[in-house]
Amino acid sequence: MNRSSALSLPIRRLLSFVGLILPFISWADAAEPVPAHRLIVGWDDAVIVCGPGTVAGMDSPQAIEQMVKRWKGRGHHGIYWRVDEAMLPDRFMTRWNPKVSPGVNYLLERVDQKLHEFPVLKTLLAAAEREQLEVWAWYPTIYSNGAPPTGPGFTQAWLYENKFGTDHPEVLSVDRAGNKHFMVWEYAYPEARKAKVSEFVQFAKDYGFKRFVACLRTEAAQMQPAPKHADQFGFNAPVVAEMKKRHGIDILTDPRFDHSQPKFDVRDPMVESWRKLRGEYLTQFYRELRAALNEVDPAIQIAVQIPGDRAGTCLGNWHLDWRTWIDEGLVNEVVVPVVLDGYEGYGPRAKVAEFGYIDGAVTAETVREFVKQSRQPTARVIQAGGPASSYHTPPPHADGWRLDAWHDLWLFNMAERWEQWQRDIAEFGHIKFIEQSFDGFPETNDGYGGGFGDFCHRPDLRSGPGYWERLGDGTDELPHAQSRLSLRESTHPFVERKATINRAMKLTRAANGLANLSVRHHSRHDRSAFPFPGDTAITSGSCVLDFWLFRPDDKSAGVMTLQYDNDPAHRHNVALFIAAGDPAPIHFTQAGKYVASVATLAINKWQRVTVKVDLERKTYSAETLAEDAAKDTVAQVICRDVPYAAQFNAFNMIEFSPQGADRSVFFLDDVSLRWTPTPNFEPLGNELLLKDGFESRKRGSPVAVLDRVRADSPQITQTDTRQTHVLASVATETRSTLREGRASDITIDNDISYGHELQSLRMRGAGGRVQFAAPSLTWQPDGLLLVDADIFLRSDLSYVQITPGPNVTSSDEVGLALVTTADNKPLIELRTHHSTWHHRDGDKLIDTKVPAAFDAWNHLQLVIDPPNKSYRVVLQVIGEAPRLLCRGSLNRTPAASDPLAVEFFCHRSKTHTDGPAFDNLRITRRIVQ
Repeated sequence: MNRSSALSLPIRRLLSFVGLILPFISWADAAEPVPAHRLIVGWDDAVIVCGPGTVAGMDSPQAIEQMVKRWKGRGHHGIYWRVDEAMLPDRFMTRWNPKVSPGVNYLLERVDQKLHEFPVLKTLLAAAEREQLEVWAWYPTIYSNGAPPTGPGFTQAWLYENKFGTDHPEVLSVDRAGNKHFMVWEYAYPEARKAKVSEFVQFAKDYGFKRFVACLRTEAAQMQPAPKHADQFGFNAPVVAEMKKRHGIDILTDPRFDHSQPKFDVRDPMVESWRKLRGEYLTQFYRELRAALNEVDPAIQIAVQIPGDRAGTCLGNWHLDWRTWIDEGLVNEVVVPVVLDGYEGYGPRAKVAEFGYIDGAVTAETVREFVKQSRQPTARVIQAGGPASSYHTPPPHADGWRLDAWHDLWLFNMAERWEQWQRDIAEFGHIKFIEQSFDGFPETNDGYGGGFGDFCHRPDLRSGPGYWERLGDGTDELPHAQSRLSLRESTHPFVERKATINRAMKLTRAANGLANLSVRHHSRHDRSAFPFPGDTAITSGSCVLDFWLFRPDDKSAGVMTLQYDNDPAHRHNVALFIAAGDPAPIHFTQAGKYVASVATLAINKWQRVTVKVDLERKTYSAETLAEDAAKDTVAQVICRDVPYAAQFNAFNMIEFSPQGADRSVFFLDDVSLRWTPTPNFEPLGNELLLKDGFESRKRGSPVAVLDRVRADSPQITQTDTRQTHVLASVATETRSTLREGRASDITIDNDISYGHELQSLRMRGAGGRVQFAAPSLTWQPDGLLLVDADIFLRSDLSYVQITPGPNVTSSDEVGLALVTTADNKPLIELRTHHSTWHHRDGDKLIDTKVPAAFDAWNHLQLVIDPPNKSYRVVLQVIGEAPRLLCRGSLNRTPAASDPLAVEFFCHRSKTHTDGPAFDNLRITRRIVQ
């Protein structure tokens, strides 16, 4: 990850560089090699976006090792692992220390901390060698060299710069007026080429990399406005001198090179000569890179990715002479087409031709035809734009697809976090969504640019510290930690003492009213937007907020609000206002207005305030209790069961706002926000009737008629993702029967799965229907029958969407049914229909009105209650809390011991190459005592 403020726009940045390249592999007959699946992996971004403390977050040696095994198990042959200057010796980087924003400064610091905690690259290479997984050092800094923290036209401050660029700013590309194109070097300077080559050599020598992606991608438009014209830059002194030498013209004064003139001709032959010259310098860089790496090891390979014959946005119209690169053996692999602009510098709807960009796109087929007749016919051609969840054969002119790792990383991360939270619920009875004593906060500085804590859940702490901002250093009116007064200075029965320096936050009423303190857990109510970091917001059940206040005098006052993502319309819907005075009256919000309560808050005394929210009833209650009160003292009631409104009925942040007289203060300590989600899921039964996670089946095999497999494992243990229960008995055999469709369309694959396992059942083509049964799966009139399964619903879009919103739909009908095998008629059936979930009532489909979440894993639990002839269905979309999907009555009751089966099915009118997936089928029975 480049150390930049680009992380303040994580979606654009991540999606712009995620997934670039892949070459080939043979996993079948050696005589007929099939494409490999290589992934682009941005480790530093995974540390930020996934985790902490998950395998997907890769913030420990063990996590990296497990991910390497996962990628190998997925069938990948290699990975392109992003490296940057921070992984080189310090002499290669100038570190600036601007206060960009609390969030950006913290995220960059977190990655730096992990880099120093353990040897990231050595861990990776050792694990990859054990798994025989190729590692390519993906180094995207040829035109992304950082920048000083300020400069003309900057849109954001930057946190680092390549040290050579700091010492030699003349190598930055300039326009005719001398304006710099920050980050972008002109390789007309031999010293610039030498400096950049030395970085690759350093990686090769320090870590032993044998493969490099010498990446041309640029982040220049992330921190300064994009160029006004494609031919704006490229007027450095060596270029000017060479154009005079070759053509006898001065490009600084010749009007043909002034893009601002109405008569500027983008097709002018002399201008084209200038563009070719700039391309020659890049070709010379690749010659020198090849020669230098040959000196380290002649077997080192180089890959590049290009948009075509020209650099394109936001670099310019200059030429990329990839034909020479191939012919001279400078590169071993070309990935095409890949846009080099690492940011939407021109907006998603802009027409780049309006900025003077000439379309230089080439296809993989064009590159392949050149390779065939070149002096390096073994050069590989990689087709960009590969699928995220289906490894079908690439076009005949390509040796492989590019793939990106993010879809699997995010889904895996969400599954891991919910698994961790289930353990916390089992042990504590709740999730410690935010827990903060402030004892670890700095007293004399403002943390990371004004913030401190952590954005998400920390499994090592079994809680979320929350990210607190905006902090000061104690010299101004901003909130800051101090140790002169804290809750633990006196004894009280509610908070456990700790052997640390006791601190509390001091909040001051600023004259401008801008000294609020907020804490946020970066989480989402659903997956319709960027899932950073993948945690689920408080969205069901109940939550309890505790905090302690100390008012030193009668002038202080404050407002507390429990919110969701700074929702302005509902900011004060769950809020308390503590007025000035002694004692201070406490108000609560109701129907948009503050209402006085009978409760008060005294001065010179720590008092606890508790807010309890019932998300199912959409009401909240509040009370207060003094620190020195006896244990049997009744708390003062502030309010009871007050209705509230909220757009998403979700919570993930708290705000404390000082009020009262100017410069009046109050102190805050021990803030705790605990979440108890509505369970919804029934605990697994004590008898396992059927279990199939498809791990023991042969990969790539069709689901054959009357295929029999043994159960995957002897029991379901407490590592189970959503439920914790140990089963007393185990089914020994599962029978699967193909009832509809072609066997070749329904196979066991490793391209997508739920959780830690690697295989699932995939349906492609027109879909079909598969039935699963076991000898012990029969109808019994007593107890509960529980059917659990995971279904990956595929959208109609050509590419799997990481953040499927409400407009992502599908024409597929996908679902599962519990049937009696004697007649194959459903007792219960769930299916997607017109993009919502439906359940069957006889011959009718009943619309639940619940939208189906496509391109995401959905866990369904069917709870069948034979004594009451009823059932209910619980749904959990990955990254969300469980919810009741529907209830229904059984229209018929089988005879005792009648055999049953579960059917997975998909009916498809649009036959994408990839379709839905099914995983983790478990059927259990529990006798209700």
